[in-house]
Amino acid sequence: MFEQIAGGSVGARIVVQTRLGRSIDNEIRPSTSHDRQRADVQYHQYRIQFGNRWIQRKSACGEYNCFGMLFASRRTGIFEAPEVEKILHDDGYEVLHDVQAVRTGDIVLYRLKPSGELAHGSRVVTVVPRKPVPDIWVLSKWNIGWGEDIHPIGEICMENSVRHWDIWTERNGS
Repeated sequence: MFEQIAGGSVGARIVVQTRLGRSIDNEIRPSTSHDRQRADVQYHQYRIQFGNRWIQRKSACGEYNCFGMLFASRRTGIFEAPEVEKILHDDGYEVLHDVQAVRTGDIVLYRLKPSGELAHGSRVVTVVPRKPVPDIWVLSKWNIGWGEDIHPIGEICMENSVRHWDIWTERNGS
């Protein structure tokens, strides 16, 4: 579900590496004014769908995607699933099996059904302890042209397409 490069164009790249020093393929995709207008309309329509619960952190913008937000400080986009998997491995991320262990700063990876293909990533920004499941809010950048929103972990734009999500942490890693 990673965004495809329109027309085969290639944008600028920056140096992004894992903690083990392996390079991460990335691309900065600046948007045209037409792209920004179209993306802004689509983004606004999705935000309306989810009502007042979402908190906008940043309005529609280009250059980076959700994985660029998570792993490259909003400077570029990371568009290939193997690159994300490389980061998870090299940076010592582990899947959390106990939802009660979730903490601010952990990441959430959403996967498509039925394939399990990586589709989206977000960062945990708020955890309210509750039994049996805590109330978890995340920060998402929906795609290259949309903005960033804080929202409940299960309220996502691709809700009907997502099979499941995993919560990852590097608190125990290097």
